[in-house]
Formats: sequence, structure tokens, C-alpha cells
Amino acid sequence: MRAFARGERELAVPAAISVRRQGGPDSVQALAVLRLLPRKRLVLRAELGDRTVAIKWFAADAHGRRHLQRERVGLAAVQAAKLPAPEILEEISTPDGTYKGLVYAWVDAAPELAQLWPTFSEPEKRHWLRELLGALGRLHGAGGCQTDIHLGNFLLRDDTLWLLDLGTVTAQSTPLDQRASLTNIAALAAQLAPADRYLMDELLIDYLRQRGWNDSVAARRIYRSALAKAWRVRYRDYLQKSRRDCSLTIFARDFFRVCAARRSQWGAGLEHFCSDPEAMLAGSQVQVLKAGNTATVVRTVIDDAAVVIKRYNIKSWRHALSRCWRPTRAAHSWQFAHLLEIAGIRSPQPVALVERRWGWLRGRAYFVCAA
Repeated sequence: MRAFARGERELAVPAAISVRRQGGPDSVQALAVLRLLPRKRLVLRAELGDRTVAIKWFAADAHGRRHLQRERVGLAAVQAAKLPAPEILEEISTPDGTYKGLVYAWVDAAPELAQLWPTFSEPEKRHWLRELLGALGRLHGAGGCQTDIHLGNFLLRDDTLWLLDLGTVTAQSTPLDQRASLTNIAALAAQLAPADRYLMDELLIDYLRQRGWNDSVAARRIYRSALAKAWRVRYRDYLQKSRRDCSLTIFARDFFRVCAARRSQWGAGLEHFCSDPEAMLAGSQVQVLKAGNTATVVRTVIDDAAVVIKRYNIKSWRHALSRCWRPTRAAHSWQFAHLLEIAGIRSPQPVALVERRWGWLRGRAYFVCAA
């Protein structure tokens, strides 16, 4: 927990964590990190005694206490809708009281729906979207709403959907109205690839009938307007993540350089490239694909992965002067590669972006993608 408190993103597991609880073992064995928000929130798969559990840790401040309460409210809302969800077993804390944790029962042999989705055929996708809409209909009818709704927050066990992330489930005493309900469904549809969204359009009539509403022009207008807004929010948020330090991206900026790299691809080789890209281009394993005036394109290997590096050249001082004020072409490539990715359009995965800088003035730039 000390590494978590320091803000580190890579935590060593397995590891023993001392805890304070009523009775039983005074330590848990952390087996895997499931979610991590440095210093604020940590979700672990762990062993408590002879039982496998999930533990959500929160900072023991006012913000953390609010999240603990939201978890309990969310569980109550899901139970009122008679939807399966992991049960809260107990509350624990670190010995110094800095962090508090909720211990959830572990749901065995239950992959996330997001993991299975790419393997599904169209009939299977249609079936599980119908099941999802049925579950949401019951939740909305009981006054609950999953505000962070996406396929990763549903587990599939024995052909039954289990709802996760109860801290983002809100509750009210009356059923959700039509606008709030359709807005929530639109938020889910925005998480799907555009090619899958037409299935949601077809199945929306089943949801409307379940709630006792007509499939009217007004209802469809609410849904489509909410979907357009949710999609804009999603892709803008994703593009922002590509230019800041977060779970998706490692980002660094100083007077002479801007570097962005996919955290999942980060290794010693990519770190070396970001610090000295010209040395990588001059290496013995480089295969030149294009040696042009405006761009140099090579194929090489970084951290045992084949990549293509495109260097956008500066041809002259006049060219440098015209380009230094504008976003680099490498930055455009980085941005649009992420946009294609979130839109579900197959293209080479973005790996890294490096820009040479003199303060705010831009120079040579490099874009790296999977080969």
C-alpha cells in the first residue's frame, strides 16, 4: 500500500497487506491489480483467509467516505432491481487508517462482457444486447442508474449478467423517466463500435415496451440526440487521454521535447527511442521504407515488437518557420490513429509520438505505430 500511496502505477503482486478487521486474519494476499487510480482508488483480487475476494480501497478522507457510501447505495439499488451483483462481505482498513476497503465476494469463472464481445457473432451480440436492455429496464424501473455504463462493467457467468462498479450506480425513490432512461441507454450505445450500434436501434423497441412506453418519434429523437452527445464526449475524452499521463498513456513534456507513448507498450526500448529517436533510426535493424524530402519512414523492432517509425522532416529554415507554430503532422497522425481506434475502424495501433521543441516552437516530429 505504500507504493499505492506514493502514486505509483505499477504495484508488485503478489504481496501481503496488513489490515485491520473484526476477527480472522490480519492480512490479505493481493493477487492481481484490477483497477488503479493512484493515491485514490485501488481494486485488487486477493485472498482473505481461504477465500478469494475483490477489495476496493479508498482514501480515508471525505472523498473516499463518499465513495464508500455510494458503493452501499449502489448495491441496494441493484438488489432492489433483483439483478445479480457481488455481495459486500465486510469493511476493512489499513492499520494506520489511511485507506479503507470494501471486501466483495469474488465471482468465479465470470469474464467481462467487454472481453467476450469481439468474439461474438452478430446473433450472439443481438442476444446479449437484448439481455442488457432487459437488465437496464429492471434497474431503471427500480430507480437505479449505472452512470459509468460500458461492457466492462458487466460479468457473464452461467449465461447470467452480473453488474459491477456499484459506486457509479445512483438511486432514487421513483423509476427513471423516459429522458433519463434513454440517455443512459445512449451512453451504453456510444461505447459500441458504430457497426454494432444499429443492433441497439433495432432492440430499443423491446426496452420501450418493457417500460410501458410507445416507440414514438419523440422517444427516438431523445435517444439519437443523447447518443450523438455521448459519442462526442467519449471520443473527446479518449483523445484527451492520448495527450496526458493516465492509464492509457505515458506523457512527458519539457522545454526541448514532448513525448506520448502507450503505457501497454512501454519498455526500455521505447523509453530509449523517446529520449533519442535519431539513434533508433540509425540502428542496424532499421529497414528504410521511404527516404523522402518531407518524411522518412522505416521499419524496425522496439521491445521485441515490429513497428513503423515516420519522421516528419524539416526541409529548410523557411519550412521550419512555417511549421513551428502549428501542430505537427506527427501529432495529427497520433490523434487520428486514436480516433480510428475508438471508432472501431481497423488501422495500425498507435505506439508513440515524439516532438522536438524549443519551448512552444515545434521542430522534427516522430510517429510510431505497430507494423
